[in-house]
Amino acid sequence: MKYSRHLIAFIIALLFSWLFFKRSAGINVLIFDTALLAAIFFLQKEKLQSNSVRLFLFGVFSSSIFVVLHNSAWSIFIHHFSVFLLGGALAASHLKSVVSVMVASFANAFLSIREYVSTRVPRTEAKHPAFRVLYALRISAIPLIVIAIFGTLYANASPWFNSFWAKVQSFFYTIFGDLLNMISFTWFFTFVLGILITVYLLFAKSTESVDKMEEDQPDELANSNYPKLGPDFLKRERQIAILLFASLNLMLFGQNILDLTHVWFGFNWDGEYLKQFVHEGTWLLIVSILLSAVLLLYYFRGNQNFLENNKILRILTYVFIAQNMFLAASVAVRNIWYIDYFNLAFKRIGVFFFLAAVLYGLYSIYQKVATQKTIYFLMRKNSVVVYLLLLFISFANWDNIIAHYNFAHADKAYVHLSFLEKLNDSALPYLNQPIDTLEKVKQEQDANYGRDKYALSPEDYTANIASRIDRFVEKYPERDWLEWNYADWKAYYALKK
Repeated sequence: MKYSRHLIAFIIALLFSWLFFKRSAGINVLIFDTALLAAIFFLQKEKLQSNSVRLFLFGVFSSSIFVVLHNSAWSIFIHHFSVFLLGGALAASHLKSVVSVMVASFANAFLSIREYVSTRVPRTEAKHPAFRVLYALRISAIPLIVIAIFGTLYANASPWFNSFWAKVQSFFYTIFGDLLNMISFTWFFTFVLGILITVYLLFAKSTESVDKMEEDQPDELANSNYPKLGPDFLKRERQIAILLFASLNLMLFGQNILDLTHVWFGFNWDGEYLKQFVHEGTWLLIVSILLSAVLLLYYFRGNQNFLENNKILRILTYVFIAQNMFLAASVAVRNIWYIDYFNLAFKRIGVFFFLAAVLYGLYSIYQKVATQKTIYFLMRKNSVVVYLLLLFISFANWDNIIAHYNFAHADKAYVHLSFLEKLNDSALPYLNQPIDTLEKVKQEQDANYGRDKYALSPEDYTANIASRIDRFVEKYPERDWLEWNYADWKAYYALKK
């Protein structure tokens, strides 16, 4: 089992080079992940009991499926990120926080290579035929390379030796021509990349300092009976906190009443770009929510949790958390209004996922205060939720959703043609709109939003999309079956009709 890892790593690296040599991501990602996960199951079955390993195995495999389905830049990114985290989880499978696993992942990027080299098969133990072949290739490679270098030098220095060297080259090319044609610098680089990825997962290694990162990090906060901060100090701090949270609650109540009146039910757009309302206003509110979370964590960092007669502060804290949740919901309503007038965009979609993480963060702070939890508890819970949200984003083809939604609501909301024309190829069937429809949309937008001299004209948009469609339809049949993905396949046949 010790040395089978090296052979399996070599075989999977060869598979990687075949799957990805001069090919883009597609079904080859799923094939490679299946082989790699099978090797992990075979070689490191005991680590599959870890919840962290299971989480990132799910992330790798599910994201690879959505690479095949959507092939979006985000699904590819989150797949690679999940592979990176899986390496850290395999190196230190007892770690529970995604933050800790990320630290282990960075360490594993170097330690796995050292583990691979230090556990290589000694020459005296290489009894299996496969290992003997690999050893023979290794010891013969360097002399052959040196002979080739000197032969080339002598051939360039002497016309007689050049004639002889040409015959030697012809002889070897006759025997190994197909192999030499296949092997190139690009192929070698692809193979090395495959080795590095495989070694990163199959030879995952940690250090003692990484292993002890979460040692003595309980979820439950311990009462230390005021050894550092005496009861008098804590009571004064409680009085300050009561005054502070009472004041902040009053201010936040006023803000929420204004949002309820002017954002939730009484919103009237005056024709401006909504920059202060959404861009500046939204992010300022988000910053205020994050600062509120910092305040809560500061005052409930230790023995304030166990101080007697703390009911008033706790009630004020729960009200403050609830009001911040309402504020987050108001930010979501602002974003909905923005979409209602200016259609979908990636950042506007991202705001909803960010707010979901904020809401869970506030709820976890409530759990911390109510049940005396530690900062480690917050970090562990929130890091997993953030990772799952990032993973969930890859489950949808947002380019197609944006293109379809924006043109479907062209009579109600502003259509940014310069933004839409840059969406990926799978959205081309939705982006391919008749010029008459685009002209009508432009007339309505000029009337409702004012004329924008920097906006892309319908004529230029149509020409750009037509050019993209021609290139896509021409190049798509040239793709290898290993590059297949459902989104582009569906777009190709929709455009061919």
